[in-house]
Amino acid sequence: MALENIKPKLKVDINKNETKKGIKVQFILPNTVEGDEKAQLTQKLQNKLNTGLAPYKLTANTDTDVPYDNIIGFLISIQDIRLLIKNALSGDTSEK
Repeated sequence: MALENIKPKLKVDINKNETKKGIKVQFILPNTVEGDEKAQLTQKLQNKLNTGLAPYKLTANTDTDVPYDNIIGFLISIQDIRLLIKNALSGDTSEK
């Protein structure tokens, strides 16, 4: 399944798990995807997501606790968000 051929629904929420605080980003796929096909889609989505987040010095890591086969999840650390806000408030021009 090519990334260009799917139209995943995007869901953004907060992760309430105390050990993994952050912003969770989930791509809900129209069909169940498993095995190597899911791993390949995960890599492609993560690469695309991290490329878009790079100017803000943010990264998304794979969320391995997603219980559904049709969802690919990522987590943006609350610490990364904190640094983004801190730099924005301090007027750091090296951040977007």
